[in-house]
Amino acid sequence: MIIKRTLDLMESIDECRQNMYELAQKRDLSDPEMIDISQQSDIKIAIFQNIIYKIPIFPIEINELFSYK
Repeated sequence: MIIKRTLDLMESIDECRQNMYELAQKRDLSDPEMIDISQQSDIKIAIFQNIIYKIPIFPIEINELFSYK
């Protein structure tokens, strides 16, 4: 479940990036629509980072990997 939601979030972030790129070709960077998309993107990136930082890289403590018992 968390993987699906994270992948969906990554896709949504990429869509924001694409929308910003396309809009930047037509409008000024300070355009209200550009700012809105940028803010949405910032929120999504913050959520994504929060998810990633909460996922442990190792299922066990790194010290346990090198303990000689």
